[in-house]
This record gives sequence, structure tokens and C-alpha cells, in this order.
Amino acid sequence: MFRKMILALALLAGVGAPAFIAPASVAPALAQEEKADPLAGIDKQALEQVIRDYLLENPEIIVEALDLMEQRQQEAEAAHRRQMIAARQEALVDDPSSPIMGNPEGPVTVVEFFDYRCGYCRRMFPAIQNVIAEESDVRWVMKEFPILGPESVYASRAALAAEKQGKYVAFHNAMMSDGVSVTNDNVDRVAALIGMDVEQMKADMESEEINEILKANLTLARELGVSGTPSFVIGEVFVPGAIDETRLRQLIDQLRRTEG
Repeated sequence: MFRKMILALALLAGVGAPAFIAPASVAPALAQEEKADPLAGIDKQALEQVIRDYLLENPEIIVEALDLMEQRQQEAEAAHRRQMIAARQEALVDDPSSPIMGNPEGPVTVVEFFDYRCGYCRRMFPAIQNVIAEESDVRWVMKEFPILGPESVYASRAALAAEKQGKYVAFHNAMMSDGVSVTNDNVDRVAALIGMDVEQMKADMESEEINEILKANLTLARELGVSGTPSFVIGEVFVPGAIDETRLRQLIDQLRRTEG
């Protein structure tokens, strides 16, 4: 229908215009003039009225156009994200400052951006635990991405401090367990319960090293278009939001087959 509309407008624009063939010396100038203003000589108000009337009679065209525009935007964003994933592979999968769960030498890498206060992250935690326990070739890269307030930031800083004491996995598992609310006091309690040096933890939490890790994670997330948690990068596939365990295993199997 849109093509019909364009054809109708083109015919309207040509009504009453005499047909002629311009001399060769004049043709380039005319071509330039037409290129500069394709609507020259047309009653623009009348043209706008024709377009308005057509759209009012065929409002579905607007919906179709918006759907097409959204589809193209999504395709462009997906293509850009794939390019960024490829360009930032080292920061995603081989950053030595990112804690690792699962098999540190595993050939299948999953990258997770998460926040300790994120309810969806906590809901997915049992599925992630199952995958890590049962898939011996999976290497799980943790990207601390505290975006849900000061308590999130405090917990992420404590987690990175726990990594320095070799306690990251124990701290993470305890903080993600059911019934543990994410408050600064609870973070300190969990750290003490798993045998951390809490005073050293608090000193490390304010270190420039941890500041830089969190800044780098934020920059990487922005480059990839990560806007919420949890978000995963599994090979070239970006997964925004929580998924069930079946889908998670399917994506890991897909990556495993791709990498041979």
C-alpha cells in the first residue's frame, strides 16, 4: 500500500506538467536542480493534505512503519553488540581482575553481569549453581555490576575484597542464598561467618584497585548495551535478563558445538 501511496503522489506531482526532452547542454543543470529540491514547483500544502488524508484512511501504514523502524533498530543494535563482543573479548573473558566460578581452565566461558540486590539474579542463582556443578567444562566469569543503590555497591566492593582473600565463591554463594537481605551489616556478618578478615576487607574495599575494577565493568557494560541485571554473554550471544535453566544449558551446548 505504501508503494501505491508513493505512486499516487508521484502522479499528482506530474499532473499538468508538459513533457519535453532537455537538450544535452541543459540536462546536467536540470538534474542538479531536481536533486536539490525534488518538490520544487509542487504545492506542498496540497501534498501534505493528500498524505494526511491517505494516512487517516489507512492508519495501519503507521503501525507497519513503526514496526519496521523498531525491527531495524533492534537489528542494528544486535549487530553493533556482536561487533563490540568481538572487539572486547579480552575484557570479557580474560580480565584477570574478574573472579571466576566453575572450572578456571574450562573451554566454555559464560560471562555474567549481576547485582546482589537484583531479584532476578537471585532467582537464577540455583540454576547457575546446577550448571557449574554439573558442567565441568564451564568457566563462569563474574562481572560485578552494582546498579541498584549504595547497598549493591557495598556488597560488590566486599565481594571483590573477598576475592583478594581467596573467599569470593564462599562470599558470593552466601550473599545469594535465600533469606539473606543485602544490607551493609549483613555483608559484614557474612564476611565474618565465612572466615574473612573483616577489617582487611573494609580497607581493601576502598582501594583504587577495586575502584578501577568497578569502573571498567561499568564501561564494558555501557559498550555492550547492558542496561539491567542479570545479563549474560555466551560466546557471541548476548542474553538480557533472566532465563530458565533449560535455556541456559541450551545456549552453553550451542557454544560448545560452535567451538568444537
